[in-house]
Amino acid sequence: MIRSYRRLHHYCQVKLTVELPAGLHRDLMLYGELRIGEHGPVPPQKLVVPRLERFLASDRGFAKARRSVRAGHRAGASPRLP
Repeated sequence: MIRSYRRLHHYCQVKLTVELPAGLHRDLMLYGELRIGEHGPVPPQKLVVPRLERFLASDRGFAKARRSVRAGHRAGASPRLP
């Protein structure tokens, strides 16, 4: 079951609705304006995914825990984050 769920997330996008503090939204708007691409400012909703991916990729503790969880799945252990 976990494997099929994981595969689903590799191929599908999940829509997520969040509430942001006004200050964070303003900062995202400014960030998008400063990072003008070929077609003008980047909207905040297009910035969230790459920023979250970079944040998770830079978190060494999370990377270590994720490797442990994946190794546990291969060994038949139950998934658990420290």
